[in-house]
Parts: sequence; C-alpha cells; structure tokens
Amino acid sequence: MFYQWVSDNLNVAGQAVQEYWSHCEGLEFFSRLNLKKEDYATCIPVYWHMDGVKVYKNQKAWIYSFCSATRKGLSTGTKLVFTLVRDTIVQKHSTHDEIAKRIGYCMSVLETGRFPHVDEYGRPFPQSSAQASRAGSCYAGGWTARFAGFKADWEGRVVAHKFERNYSAHNICEKCSATRANFGNFNDDAAYMGTRRSFDEYVHSCSARRLSAWVNVRGWCPDRNLEDLLHVLHQGVAMVAIASCLCEDLEEKDPHQTLAQLEKRMGEELWNSYKSWCAAHRKTPCSHRFNLARLGREQWNAFPEMGSTYKGAVIKDMIYWSAAYLWQQQGTTPGSNLRCHAMHALATFQKRLTRTLVFLTGEWQERPPTMREFSCCFTSA
Repeated sequence: MFYQWVSDNLNVAGQAVQEYWSHCEGLEFFSRLNLKKEDYATCIPVYWHMDGVKVYKNQKAWIYSFCSATRKGLSTGTKLVFTLVRDTIVQKHSTHDEIAKRIGYCMSVLETGRFPHVDEYGRPFPQSSAQASRAGSCYAGGWTARFAGFKADWEGRVVAHKFERNYSAHNICEKCSATRANFGNFNDDAAYMGTRRSFDEYVHSCSARRLSAWVNVRGWCPDRNLEDLLHVLHQGVAMVAIASCLCEDLEEKDPHQTLAQLEKRMGEELWNSYKSWCAAHRKTPCSHRFNLARLGREQWNAFPEMGSTYKGAVIKDMIYWSAAYLWQQQGTTPGSNLRCHAMHALATFQKRLTRTLVFLTGEWQERPPTMREFSCCFTSA
C-alpha cells in the first residue's frame, strides 16, 4: 500500500524517486534540501497543494493536501488531505501562516524518517507519553520525504505567501520584475529578462510582515511555486479548446444556421453523443446540458469557452469524449481533420500525464503527440 502511494508502479518505487531527484540536481531549491545522492532511492518528493473551494452554497473552505510527485492518477487515490479550514474563521494571513509552520514541522520530521523527540512548538514530549516512548525509532522502514513543490491557483498563492507581486498588482510576476506593461513581451531583449529572483534576494526584499511563512519549509522558494495542472489545463486550455473545436464543427455543418439552430444542435447532437460516451465508459455525466451560454457562443463574435459550471473533473472526461466525437466527424466538413488531430493530441497528452485510465485504444495509441504539436493543430484549426 505504501509503495502504491509513492509511485505508479509499486515495483519500481525506489527507481522512480531516484530518477526524480537526479533531474532536480542543479536547481536552487535542491541545494537547500541537504539530500545525499545515496538517499535518492528512499526519499519521497512531496508536492503540497492548496485551493479554495465551495463546500455548501456560498460557504468557502481552504483545503491543504499533499501527494508524491512521482504518483499520477485520480486525486482520490493519490492525494491525502492535511487540513481544511472554513474561510469564515480564517484570520487574514495569520491562519495560513500557522498552517505553513505546521507543514514545516511535519516536513522536518519526514526528512529524518524517525518519530520526533519534540512537538511543533519545540517542547519535549512527556516521558510517560506514547510519543516519547517511540521517539527516534523508524516509522517507514528507512524511507524519508522532502519538499518538492507547492501548487495553487493565483489567488491561493497570494493568500498563502502574501506576495506583493501578484496577478492583481502592477508587478505581476512573483518570480521576476515583469509588470503589466511588459509581461506580454516574449522577446529575448524584454526588460524583465534576466531579473529572476533567487531565494536570498526574495527574503532580503521582503519585510518580516510580508515574508512567506513557507520559509519554514526546507527547500521552498518562489521558484517551487509550480503551475497547477487543474487550472492550466482543465480549467484553462481545455475549456477553450473543447468549446472552440465543437462550435466550429457544428457551424461548418451549416454555415447559414441561426444561433437558435446552433443551440438546438448543441442540446441534441452534442449532448446525446456526450451522454452515450459516458454510458459506454461508465462515467457519470454532467447534468448541465449544452447551450449557447455554457459554450460561450451567445454571439457570433464571441470566443467559445466552456462555462464555469463545468468543473475540472468534468472537463477531464470531456477531453476524451470530444476527441472521440471529432474523430467520427473526420472528412465531413472543412477543417474537420485538423480539429480531430488537435483534440486527439490534447487527449493523448492528458493520457500520458495520468497514465491510469485507458480510453484510447488501437489507432489512438500511435506515437503520442507533443504539446507543441497540439498547439500547432489547435491554432491551425
């Protein structure tokens, strides 16, 4: 059970974590972990994730969870909840700072692979307590763990780290000096190029009040605030890709149709296809039937995008379904092959990330396309 949590293949768990750490050599955070090469194969790289979610009507809660960086798949089988805090009882930054300090304590214990001698406040356990009796003994057969990354959306990063440089400020990047005026310049001579801040520079530039409490976690630095796949792919790229390809496919079938006719096609042709696919693959379909508003096509000049009613787990399934649907539409309308290839690339890209659910068989399992190929197909379509 332990090895199943560490790696996709429990028989090569040690090899997987060893490969991960070998790829991290040379990165700034890695030099601060004090991890020896001979310990790579028994040290689990841990990702921490935090997000704000609605739990009941308009009530919001902040959830912290963690997982092994070398384990992929469904969240229910790979992630463990650390804590859940209702937003109504959160005291500005102090609550999240205290959580970060507890995480720092937990990681310091995991680094040793042994039960601790002191609690999170540095106080020795009472001599007659169970904690004191097992202090110093191994609890995972010699395995340890180290911090590998922090993941959250833009709001979560501001809440957790108190960044003054953030998505809503003029200085828009937490890692360099990019501003709202120049962040869109991707040329080599852009003003912010070469201004990426090191951990020491970050610490010296912050006042004690604005310094992230995650400095208590050995290895954390702004560079290890990694991109969150949920918000980048399932609530980002895929939302636009699915809606754009599906809308264009329907519109090419009848270039002279009205918006009302287009909506009827969405609610019948697309919806029936989606429901049938879910039934065939034993997936629970979303209850929100497709319409113009939910696909962002209320006007002809509007850019299609799946509505916020479709959450990450639903979009993840829709990537596979839309790829299957567009595969059947090849050769029927202008651009149908490009749309099919674009969604095929995205579906295969996602399959390679999860590596657990096999919906693509036969001819779908040819050489997996790269994300660059998906981008080329999608922009061409």
